[in-house]
Amino acid sequence: MDETPGASCLPSAFSKGAVILDYRDLRYNPCDDLIFPSVIRAADYFPRPLAKYYMYYAPHDAPGGICLAYSDALEGPWREHEHNPLIGNVWPPHYRVHHVSSPHAVFIPEASRLFLYYHGDNDATRYATSGDGLTFEYGGVAADRDLFETATGTPSRVFYAKVFRHESPSGLGRYAMLFLASKYPPPGAPYAQGLYIAWSHDAMTWRVDPGPILEKTDLKSNEYVCSPFLFSWGGRRHVLYHRDRSDANVAGGGLTDVCRVEVDADLRRIGPQELVCPRQVFGDGNERVSDPCVFVEGDDLYLFVSIGPRLNQRIGLTKAPISAML
Repeated sequence: MDETPGASCLPSAFSKGAVILDYRDLRYNPCDDLIFPSVIRAADYFPRPLAKYYMYYAPHDAPGGICLAYSDALEGPWREHEHNPLIGNVWPPHYRVHHVSSPHAVFIPEASRLFLYYHGDNDATRYATSGDGLTFEYGGVAADRDLFETATGTPSRVFYAKVFRHESPSGLGRYAMLFLASKYPPPGAPYAQGLYIAWSHDAMTWRVDPGPILEKTDLKSNEYVCSPFLFSWGGRRHVLYHRDRSDANVAGGGLTDVCRVEVDADLRRIGPQELVCPRQVFGDGNERVSDPCVFVEGDDLYLFVSIGPRLNQRIGLTKAPISAML
C-alpha cells in the first residue's frame, strides 16, 4: 500500500517554534549536532535535582555521548551539565563501540530508579539505571539483532527506542518499547525498515512483537520513518514519529515532518497516517523536525524536537493546547 499522510491535524495549533539548545553554546560538542531530546520532571523523582526538569540528548555521529541539560522551565533557559557526556561510547568492561546515541529516560517505580535507554552501536539498544539522573550503572542490552530475528525471522538493527509504561489488556506486558527496525534484506532485495514494539513486565527483559506498527510498504519509495513516541490522552493512543522524504536538493538530503497513527490498547495500528507538526513551524527554510518528545503540563502539550539539516541539528520546542491532539 502506498499510503501518504493525510490532512494536517495540528499545525495551526502549534506556536512558532524556537531553538532551546544550540550545539554552538555547548562545552561538549563533538559533531555540531544534537538529536533525540528526552524530557522528564526530575523534581518528581529525585530529592535534590539540579533543576525541575532534565533533558537528555546526544549527537548522532561518533563518538556520540549521552548528555544532560537542566532547567526550571520547559521553555528554558537550559543549562548544559558540566560533566557531559554522562555515558560514553566506551564503558569498561561492558562495551567499546563506535558511538552511543538516542537517549530515552523513563522512571521505573518497581525499581525506584530512572532507566535510560540508548543505542550503541546500531544493532543494540542498551540501558543504564540511576538513582539521581546524573550517575548511571550499566544495566545491559535490552534488545538487539538476535532478539528481533528470533521473533521475526529477519535480522535487523534495533535502535532509536523509547520505552513507556503501558499495561497491555492482553497481558503482553506493562512496558512497551517502540523502536526502529532497519532490516538486513537478502542480496538484491530493496532496503526495508519499520516501527516495531517489544513488550516487558520489568523494563529489562523484552519480547518483540513480530507485527509492525508501520513498515516500508506503508510509505512512498523515497520515504522513511523513525523515532516513535507513544502519546496517550483522553482514552486514545497515538504513536508519533518523524517521516523523512529524500530530496537531493536540500543540504541534509531530505525533508522531515512529525506524523502520527492511532493505535489500540495493545498498540496495534487502527488509524491512517496523519501530519502532526510540519517542519515550517520552525521557519519556512527549516528542512527537518524530527525525534518527537511530548511533555504535557497543565493544558498545554510541549513538543520537543530536533530541527535543522540532518547531522547538523539543534533542539527546538513548540507547544499547542492539549485539546488540539484529541
